Amino acid sequence: MSKKVLIVDDSSFIRNSLQAILDRAGFEVVGMAQDGLEAISKCKALNPDIVAMDVIMPRMDGIQALRLLKSFNADLKVVMVTSMNALDKVVECKNAGANHYIVKPFEEDKVISVFKKL
Repeated sequence: MSKKVLIVDDSSFIRNSLQAILDRAGFEVVGMAQDGLEAISKCKALNPDIVAMDVIMPRMDGIQALRLLKSFNADLKVVMVTSMNALDKVVECKNAGANHYIVKPFEEDKVISVFKKL
């Protein structure tokens, strides 16, 4: 059975790119969200196995959303998505409960490897 994934990013290009990679790898993308607030409501409704979440977003950033999601479901797997210039946020993400991170622009093999580990 394929793992269900929720993709959270304020860029539709990034959401669609990540969905294409995960689709090719056999994951089931059950939904997408544009920010942390939307991610929380969609996560509760869709019950994904894994959330791929951008770090920097409007309204509620990924770190705030990560903390809230983990408080609702400590077992939820969360992969943080960051750009090269936001790598300093990786430690903060790990401390907030992230299971892994991937860097934009994506390298398909690395993305698939991270998601398969979860």
